[in-house]
Amino acid sequence: VTPYEVALLPTATEWYDTLFLINRFVDLIFVVDMGLQFILMYVETASETNDGTRWVHDPALIARHYLCGWFTLDFLSIAVSAFDVLALFGSEDLSQLKGLRVV
Repeated sequence: VTPYEVALLPTATEWYDTLFLINRFVDLIFVVDMGLQFILMYVETASETNDGTRWVHDPALIARHYLCGWFTLDFLSIAVSAFDVLALFGSEDLSQLKGLRVV
């Protein structure tokens, strides 16, 4: 939906716009997923340890693993949605930045 929305649809002007609400719901799912990634165990394979495959359950190691991996991409994918929210409640100039969502 995003490429079509960015290219052809006007920026939402009301908070109750259906597509705006759907996009914010999807953003909420991503935020919940990011929070879960800080507490869910991950598998350390045999090449990374001499003990074979094992589940890492130390919270500090889990957080570091996520921060060094997918965190930046996950954060950026959600952060660009702030332009939509700010454009809705603030300046019209920010609505011109909606093309960043496609990148």
